[in-house]
Amino acid sequence: MKSITVTTATPGYAKGTLTSNGTIPTDGDTLTIGNKTYTFKTTLTPTEGEVLINSSAANALVNLKRAIDHTGTPDTDYKCAAAHTQVAGSTITATSLIVVALAAGLSEESIATTDTAATLSWETATLVVSDLTIVATFAEETFDQPSQRVTVGEFPSGNTSWSRAHKLTNHAHFCERNLSSGVVRMAWALDEFAKVAIALEPSLSWTPVVTTEPVADATAFASALVTSNATAPANNDTITLGSVTYTFKTTLTGSPDEVLIGASAAAALDNLKSAVNTTAGEGTTYGTGTSIHPNIAATTNTDTTQLFVAKAVGTAGNAYASTTTSANLSFPGATFTGGLAAATFAVVAGGSETTLSYQWQYSADGTTGWTAASGTVNGCVYTNDTTATLTCTPTTTGQTGYYHRCVLTNSAGTTNTDAVVLTIT
Repeated sequence: MKSITVTTATPGYAKGTLTSNGTIPTDGDTLTIGNKTYTFKTTLTPTEGEVLINSSAANALVNLKRAIDHTGTPDTDYKCAAAHTQVAGSTITATSLIVVALAAGLSEESIATTDTAATLSWETATLVVSDLTIVATFAEETFDQPSQRVTVGEFPSGNTSWSRAHKLTNHAHFCERNLSSGVVRMAWALDEFAKVAIALEPSLSWTPVVTTEPVADATAFASALVTSNATAPANNDTITLGSVTYTFKTTLTGSPDEVLIGASAAAALDNLKSAVNTTAGEGTTYGTGTSIHPNIAATTNTDTTQLFVAKAVGTAGNAYASTTTSANLSFPGATFTGGLAAATFAVVAGGSETTLSYQWQYSADGTTGWTAASGTVNGCVYTNDTTATLTCTPTTTGQTGYYHRCVLTNSAGTTNTDAVVLTIT
């Protein structure tokens, strides 16, 4: 049988009709549409919101429409600095004017319409949405018909030969008719019908329901610690960090990636740190032409240790080489260790019958100061912050300890997930 699948159900634009009885409004009569009040005047004064009556009821409506839209001749037809911010004038006749909300949706039904003129009247006290745009597809589908169902017979125009029935089950509404060739049916699944109902009456739905909360996650930079036995490296000893090999020298020869041993083992480590980071000392403490290491930074050190850290989080850093030919230096392993993939936070929502949006946020204390987790913050690059899964790729540890949550929003309201912590090491 054919079934209906609703793609979208969108309320149209709220409208209101102002009707004149054909009699000229009285000087000083007022008319209010939402946030703007207009005053009919036989002669304009420099007062905002005045509309020239101009000798007839029809002319008064024409000038009112011009005032609403800020067309015609300002200061001659009306006294308004700008067009109405909520509505526009639409169809006009000698005795009626239709105004239409500038924005679509049921929320615009809050725009009130009032007047003090005995000669004018509004059809309703507020603008009203009277149309609904439904985009739907039709397809062949098989529905099981349970034994428990309600059947309502229908006999249009009293002619039983046109007999048709409606059946309601726990999952669909069927319209069917018995023909000599068999039963023909059309089905509308109840959840598809609900989409239309909710579009017209949002309170039929509910705020987003979180079925799986995000959990705390950690990410880490791979690292390697070289340890000295307090004896300086020998001339031409090497240390390899990732793709770069550095050579210790008692005297620099002017080649790149050389490291001056200096007066002690501690000085050799300090000079190695300068070479990796290309800080001050090129040509004196490390070789001329040495480039900053593309993947690794030298961080904290002591007289006998130097820590090297990958510049990007992730497991790729665990493959960086950490080796040395020096008998006076040692690494715990041949490669960096401890690198963890970029942190992710994920949420699963269920039961939302309308379009669901996501916005991830971060906060220092998990209570106040919630801010959209977008772009780069404290060295942490956020991506996919408006999807169900947020990715955090840090280049520093600046965001470690910050709380993260997702705000889920649909037409019925918002729901916040639990706040969970990001750890970066």
